[in-house]
Amino acid sequence: MASLSPKQTLDDLFGARSVIAGLDLQGHLKSLSAHLPPAWGMTAERLATEFTLLPYYQAFHSDELRERAQQAVTDGSISGLHLILGLAPANSRVKKLRFCPDCLREMKVKHGELYWRRSHQVPGVLLCLEHGCILQESSVPFSLENRHAFLAATSSNCSRMSPVAPVSLVKNMALRSFAKTCLDILQLPPLARDRNDWVAWYLLCLSLKGLASAAGRVNQKDVEEGLQRHFGEALRPLLAEAGASDLTWLSGLTRQRRRALHPVLHILFQEFLKHVEDDQPFGAGPWPCLNPLIPHQGELLIDKVGIHHNHGRLVGVFECGCGFAYTRNISDSGLIGRARTLRFGDAFDDRLRQLVSMRVGIREAARLLHVDTGTVRLRASKLGLDAAWKPKPLSVFVVPDPVPYREAWCTLIRDHAGARRKKLSSLAPALYIWLYRHDREWLKAHQPSVQRLCSKVRHDWKRLDEQWALRVVELAEAIRRELPPRKVTLAEISRRTSEPIWLPNHLVKLPRTRACLERIRDSVSDFQVRRISWAAQQLLASGLPLAEWRIRRKAGLGKNLAPEVAEALAAARLRVEQLS
Repeated sequence: MASLSPKQTLDDLFGARSVIAGLDLQGHLKSLSAHLPPAWGMTAERLATEFTLLPYYQAFHSDELRERAQQAVTDGSISGLHLILGLAPANSRVKKLRFCPDCLREMKVKHGELYWRRSHQVPGVLLCLEHGCILQESSVPFSLENRHAFLAATSSNCSRMSPVAPVSLVKNMALRSFAKTCLDILQLPPLARDRNDWVAWYLLCLSLKGLASAAGRVNQKDVEEGLQRHFGEALRPLLAEAGASDLTWLSGLTRQRRRALHPVLHILFQEFLKHVEDDQPFGAGPWPCLNPLIPHQGELLIDKVGIHHNHGRLVGVFECGCGFAYTRNISDSGLIGRARTLRFGDAFDDRLRQLVSMRVGIREAARLLHVDTGTVRLRASKLGLDAAWKPKPLSVFVVPDPVPYREAWCTLIRDHAGARRKKLSSLAPALYIWLYRHDREWLKAHQPSVQRLCSKVRHDWKRLDEQWALRVVELAEAIRRELPPRKVTLAEISRRTSEPIWLPNHLVKLPRTRACLERIRDSVSDFQVRRISWAAQQLLASGLPLAEWRIRRKAGLGKNLAPEVAEALAAARLRVEQLS
């Protein structure tokens, strides 16, 4: 187009010279679309989807937020969009535009010029999948000095070799798989979910993998160790892509939260979950229904198995919608045992009633019901059926006469007058348990009343206030005499008392002490001034060459100093010069 300046380029492309050039996201795409030839079919939506990183950035957000982000890039400015998408910190975005040396050579031969590839700028993509080499950083930073200039790829700004990750990771399969997943998400993002839906989905996955309980309690230690084991040396550069230095973000993925997380963190977690075997000791469902009295016997109708432990063995409970349920257990050798019927279901009872009404013998009934005679006899007795065979007598628990137990309890109370409930129950535990189980209402009415102990201690707060005001002054003076200097704070003063938590908890009732603390405790500037003086003395005593940077380092000072601290530093330096 032979544009004479970046401003002219913006005028040609957007019809406005105030548009800010974006490298990963670009605003005002509707204006750009209107200035491009219609035959190209470059709609604002296509520009956003195929030529920016918007599909990747919004992959793990809700429909509402996706629409908001789409509207921002097409209709106007993208100011604040990175914050909404969880990309606010500067270290959570790619620092400089990236390139593959082999791709550049092919571009030069095929097209005669170079260009930036979108796939190389995706956070988390550290290598070129086509050539299998680690990507290199160009000299073009994401934070451009001229916010209105679009910089093309050239031989000069792509000349230096600065790999974005250690070259030794070029054969790391986890890194290659991660890059492929990132590019797949860029082309086809997952279904929209809000943050709470992602939390529920991650908890379900962890539960199936045996890394979380059914109640949602996550074994964070195993998750962290598994993640580190899966990615190995590639984990550190991948975390750096999201601006993370450790694994503290893992707990945020499985908890209700407000802050959006970087896409790289979601993909890291999902890639880890892909390579963790499902914790399904009874195999993958669905499982068959074994009810012999139903036509669907053997069909895979059970899609959920309940798992519990019994005497150290893992037991699975399989229940069908017809009411039939059976169990299987896993032996110490890892073998799955045979099925044991837990519940027969309504079909069994209906068939049993029918056979009893037909006066069928017990052996024939057992054969038709696919059970033994004892089961038939017991079930018929529980249902109260008038069968042709002798019914099985049902044991009925008879509660003994409570009078002797009551008399024994009353005697115990008389013999131990003044004893409380806990003491009496420990003296006769069997008697107490029997009454609690079988005669609870009587027991409640015939036991010692609860003794309300008043543990509140009355204090003379005025006298205590005077005593503590003097005490904190003494402790503050003692702290200031210590070397190296320690900061005078409420916490430091409290630690030097016999009860460190008493003073902070009762400070609201000690106004004089509180005012005294406000007056004597160190501010940040006060403490830094004291450390400057100490540092200068230490350096002078050590005989080292004295310089401002040494005093700053010894005193532990940062870059930004308060005016009074800067003056103290200059004064210390002046004193040192005079002494030398």
